[in-house]
Amino acid sequence: MKPNTLSSRRYIFTGLLGLALAAAASAQTVAAPPAEASSAGAAPPPANASFGLLGQDYVGIDAGYVRFEQHPRPLVRHDYGFVDNHNLTSNLDFNFNYDYLTGSNLGVHDFRNTVTAGLTGYAPVTGWIRPFVSAAAGWEWERSSQNAPGGIRDSRFTDVWGAGVEFQALPRLAISPFVSYQDIHRLEHDWDYGIKATYRLSERWSVSLIPQIDAHRNLDYLAGINLHY
Repeated sequence: MKPNTLSSRRYIFTGLLGLALAAAASAQTVAAPPAEASSAGAAPPPANASFGLLGQDYVGIDAGYVRFEQHPRPLVRHDYGFVDNHNLTSNLDFNFNYDYLTGSNLGVHDFRNTVTAGLTGYAPVTGWIRPFVSAAAGWEWERSSQNAPGGIRDSRFTDVWGAGVEFQALPRLAISPFVSYQDIHRLEHDWDYGIKATYRLSERWSVSLIPQIDAHRNLDYLAGINLHY
């Protein structure tokens, strides 16, 4: 790996983490405690709704796009995802994820489907910080064509590892800087660095915004909606 690439990755992740810490610390400083908010007449957040997505039972969909710096892959690809999360115990979630990535450029069409299942473990450090780790495994199917009948088809086993910290920045807002590593066996591997911001609209609905960047400086922007049950 080139030194300048490694340095860029470190600067990017350090900046993302610093931004999250600053936002969370600022929010904790200025936000009134729940008892004060209630006494002032403000409605408290719905039960079990004030701390992001960890420990929640929900299904979610997201959509966005990836700006690729790599070639000959398409310069812009569209990204669609689905997640089904179940809380198993007080500190452990089960996740099922499906991701569909597609795009075309200069006659090259690329389609990638990824299905994984895994676990996310987490633990509270204080009342508003929860670090987490995750591990998942699954399968990936990819098909690409370049003005040729049949194109190229491939499928491989994949595993994904991740870690991060969830901060309760506001009663209804959670910010989670994260890093993840995906290995598509005998094909490629990659690191991703990003932040997931989740805002709870009601007891059953929340929305998320997820900007992230990988080791090749490809930018991925996702927005999603989640149904809690």
